[in-house]
Amino acid sequence: MEPSPTGGASPRGPAEPPLLKLSELYKIVFMSKVEVPAVHSGKDSGAKLLHLHDILKFIDCADEYFWAVLFVKGVLKEATGKSITDVENLVNKAENGISFETDDLIKFSEGFFQMIDVVVIGSKDREALRRYSTDNEMYAACDWVIELVDSTSWLIHSKVSTLEDIKSALSAYISSS
Repeated sequence: MEPSPTGGASPRGPAEPPLLKLSELYKIVFMSKVEVPAVHSGKDSGAKLLHLHDILKFIDCADEYFWAVLFVKGVLKEATGKSITDVENLVNKAENGISFETDDLIKFSEGFFQMIDVVVIGSKDREALRRYSTDNEMYAACDWVIELVDSTSWLIHSKVSTLEDIKSALSAYISSS
């Protein structure tokens, strides 16, 4: 124990360095993040949904990454002929989610009329495609984390991009719709 100011031993032991709040550590160490609304006013009439496949098209070299869907909730297009309950159970109960190549992930996404919630991870290291104990662990291990929250906002996290290009491209895409 270290001496206390009064000459006795301190019950706390040696002084420890100050701890950073997790949110501060996240900003310093992990990845950049952008939030994009999932619903926009259409140019002609009505609302325009921003889909996962729209986002994937604007990721540079997306084909260089392995992808996994860890969670999905949504409404399938009738033409798929599949039950949303079966698809959700397949993905949500799979030990490490469902892995996809980029083209197959785009096709999977196109089968949805609307996604409500989704968590997609991408990495050049196939071993990183698994479930994580915490979101921060997932953000630290994966090159990309793409999340849709309650049909309202896409949260795009990346260790490999500052996301300014994707944000600009998505803004232009949304404006032209």
